[in-house]
Amino acid sequence: MTSLLSRFFHVFAFLLLSACASDTQTLRKPVPVEDRTVDSPRSESDARTSSQAEASENNSQHPELEQQASIESDSSPMLVALLDSAESKMQSGESAGAAALIERALRLKPKSAILWHRLATIRLQQKNWQQVINLAKKSNSLASNQSDLRIANWQLMASAYASAGNSEAANYALNKARTLDK
Repeated sequence: MTSLLSRFFHVFAFLLLSACASDTQTLRKPVPVEDRTVDSPRSESDARTSSQAEASENNSQHPELEQQASIESDSSPMLVALLDSAESKMQSGESAGAAALIERALRLKPKSAILWHRLATIRLQQKNWQQVINLAKKSNSLASNQSDLRIANWQLMASAYASAGNSEAANYALNKARTLDK
């Protein structure tokens, strides 16, 4: 009985080792790749033109978004579509969906200060104060020469600090915004 069990173990070990040693290149088949492009009823040029028009409209209301048009104009159609979709989700009150789209856009363009600012703005609406502060700081670190954006980030931080009950930090952030505004 023991020798039968021993033989079985040896055969099993041999089969296992031979399977590991076989040429796996000949066994591999191509894996289908999922198409993850964002479907949009508009053409790419329509999407870019529309997003640039929305960006310039937003710029008149929010001076911190002056760089928006340049981000979208020199970006891939995928990024433009993500930003358009995020804006639509924000307007319909779906902040979680908008945040997910901005996070996806950040994977495409991680050094975009305006995208970090947009995510911070969404987190402010979601009342996630610590993330607002962290994201606005990240945006400021990337927005070296964009004073309007840096001012807007300090204002976001001031709102988050005030909402979290830290009036001293809120006053400091407001003073930083005023200092940059001069």
